[in-house]
Amino acid sequence: MTKPGTSVSGYIRIRRYILTLVQKGGGRAQPLPSIRELSEQFHVSTPTVSRAMKELTAEGLVIGKRGIGAFANPAKAAVWLQGQPTVGILIGDGRLLHYSGYHSRILASLMVKTTDLPAVVHFVFLSSTNPEIMYQEILNERLDALIWHGSCDIDRDLVLRLEKSGLPVVLSIPDHTLPSCREIPSVYFNHTKFRKECVDLLVKEKRKRIVFLPMLEQWDQTELFREEFRKRAGTDLDPNLFLRDPTTCLDTLRHMMSLGAPVDAIFCSALGKEVHEILKELRIDTEHACRIIASELDVGAIEDFHGLVYRFPFEKHAEAVAGILGKILKKEPVENPIVPTDIEWDLK
Repeated sequence: MTKPGTSVSGYIRIRRYILTLVQKGGGRAQPLPSIRELSEQFHVSTPTVSRAMKELTAEGLVIGKRGIGAFANPAKAAVWLQGQPTVGILIGDGRLLHYSGYHSRILASLMVKTTDLPAVVHFVFLSSTNPEIMYQEILNERLDALIWHGSCDIDRDLVLRLEKSGLPVVLSIPDHTLPSCREIPSVYFNHTKFRKECVDLLVKEKRKRIVFLPMLEQWDQTELFREEFRKRAGTDLDPNLFLRDPTTCLDTLRHMMSLGAPVDAIFCSALGKEVHEILKELRIDTEHACRIIASELDVGAIEDFHGLVYRFPFEKHAEAVAGILGKILKKEPVENPIVPTDIEWDLK
């Protein structure tokens, strides 16, 4: 990964900054900072800034006026987008390059609902996890508001600092992040409610031998499920059934089940299809003997799948985010700044 301040990342950030000034100029030629000022602002060398300015000038995005300075060329702005607020969408720590089915769907829903406000969507990419660098890079994007979707703990102090600087932030988060961010407008997926409903079903069906397959570290709710099971069933889950190694978990599961291990439920995070195939191959009854709990993103297209299928209502979630965002952009009071989105599920 390119370190902050190197020529490649610096060039890209300067280019994005000037393109934003062009678009937000409102038909006016926005004066640009000097090469030295841009060098200091983006922590890059003056040759890197000079290269960026030279190429942007050749493309017609920058106009140089002798003795006066450089200006963003308003003729290069997309006229149909002028006058609309610019809303940044930041995923995680801003360094994610590859998007899973989950992230693709939440991103698509947030984009559609945000542009419907109307507003211009601007993707925010960051070069570092250092809070000071993140703060400066986000401000350099010249946004009117920011949607920050995070699956791990978001830096509350950084968000509050951004808001204090005049940048409104709306969080899109799982509920375990919520306690530290209650004073920030947030829409959260209600995993707590889903865990209770899921455990209630397992207890009702007298299922106690539950395998947990690995989740992404920031999404690992294994211990939360274990705690919920203790509270609602009065017994503990077997930690030996928590298969945490993603490189061996499916082989381990296949071996266990082929030996007749008394497993009566399997919680899959992103391996529902593979688990279905293993149990089908071993002729294990998934309607009664062993309940599979899987995401619709993994098993929704499998016609003969039997189990508990859960889904994230991405559109409802994005509507709630956009609802808060719209009021903020209109400078209207937000009556309910903390909004839950229930995770939906059914049995197949």
